[in-house]
Amino acid sequence: MGAERIHGPDVLRGIAAIGVVFFHVLYLSGIPIHSVGMALVGRFDFFVRIFFVLSAFSMAHAYYSRLTGIEAMRNFYLKRFFRIAPLFYFVLLFGVLYTIVMGRSVPGGFDLLLTTSFLFPFVPGKHDGLIGGGLVYRRRMDFLRVFPFFDSID
Repeated sequence: MGAERIHGPDVLRGIAAIGVVFFHVLYLSGIPIHSVGMALVGRFDFFVRIFFVLSAFSMAHAYYSRLTGIEAMRNFYLKRFFRIAPLFYFVLLFGVLYTIVMGRSVPGGFDLLLTTSFLFPFVPGKHDGLIGGGLVYRRRMDFLRVFPFFDSID
């Protein structure tokens, strides 16, 4: 079956996730905090990179030698899609509704199609998508597109 869990990276990934939450809530929200606190929390963006590296390691460890056929790859992609897409689509819907409520122009159909299909990284000038953090989703999807193929390299 799969490899045994290594709990140390999971703990570090949890700490990184908390750092990401602090960064988003305090730094990006505009909540007034003391300048020293803002300077400290403002650097918490490095937790995003730590989280991604540890997640990639965790996936590589868990899936090593398990992606041996088409069915295993199909299951891998379905599982990853349904782990990422629901929150992505919720944030996109929220962003579009917020845009409408604020009386701003709604994104065009082409932009919505690119974003909802996760194809926005492949079109010049559209690589961030329509939602905040689009670059994060882009990096994650780029990794997931090629990840199963690394397993077959020896």
